[in-house]
Amino acid sequence: AATSPLSGMTTTERRRATAITLSHRPDPTQQSVVSGPSPTFIFEATSKSKTAGGRIGVQRGDLLLDLTLQGVIDSDTHEAVFADLDGLRNKSTAELGVSWTHWSERDPKAVLDQVCDEYRAMAGGAMRGACSSVELRAATLADGTTLADRVRVLLPKRLLLTGVSYAFGPEQFRFVPAAGAGTERLNRTNWSVSAHAGVVTRGTLAFGARYTHEVVYTSGDTRQICTPSGSSGILQCAEKVVGAPTRGEHEIAAVELRSFIGQRFAMNPRLSANLSTGTVGFDLPLYFLQKPDGGLAGGVSLGWRYSSQDGGTFEITAFVGEVFALIVKEP
Repeated sequence: AATSPLSGMTTTERRRATAITLSHRPDPTQQSVVSGPSPTFIFEATSKSKTAGGRIGVQRGDLLLDLTLQGVIDSDTHEAVFADLDGLRNKSTAELGVSWTHWSERDPKAVLDQVCDEYRAMAGGAMRGACSSVELRAATLADGTTLADRVRVLLPKRLLLTGVSYAFGPEQFRFVPAAGAGTERLNRTNWSVSAHAGVVTRGTLAFGARYTHEVVYTSGDTRQICTPSGSSGILQCAEKVVGAPTRGEHEIAAVELRSFIGQRFAMNPRLSANLSTGTVGFDLPLYFLQKPDGGLAGGVSLGWRYSSQDGGTFEITAFVGEVFALIVKEP
């Protein structure tokens, strides 16, 4: 493997460091931009709806590729079917994402040269190859450590992530174009494209930001429609959606912070603003992990929304899921 000209880490070591760093910062909510594409399954429930989602991804080189699916749980079958032979099911969404990772580096030449001189002395002057962290691991000291442990300071301090994603999902609308008219059906596709960036520190903190352009279709208002039944003139009334769905375009900016408390607990506050409507949202997911690198995960997310039209609203979402190890694909 090629050696990085600055850090002395080989390409393979750099990718493994990325996998290890992200595997210790799993995201059971599937919403953070500063997380790796670890396979995840999640169940969420609020007072209004229940959803299930799945995420799978792979690390290939310095790229992270992932696919996220989410669907509404049917109240009758208690199942969430994401797709069938005809494509995505109604109100299911799919999101494709790609992120590029980069370790911050600094010139370690002075420290590396000193440790390499120690290695040469221990190896009797024989060098199997260029002095790198791979070579240094071969020299075991009396206390069981290696010379590579002497240069931990050389490891990069921050992992940077940048990327884009595309999400889409079909939705079927049933409505009456006007009072007294028959029911019509209309299929529309909601979609969005996002750009994100984040930084993961060697400590317990991570920061991220996302900008999204989305196109969504909104159902019309529900009204009580009454029509005469038969010759008796008795009115039959039912609630129906009046009017076709309307198309809306939104620009949404969001920032987030992730902090791990110990090895098993974490919080992920996020602040978002819809620049098109002026709506502001704040979410605070609090979750636990069965193991530091994944396993059973669960928690609650506290959410608050404010708009000039509806004022402030508050909601609580409970979630439980499973996080698996990141899949690493070497080129």
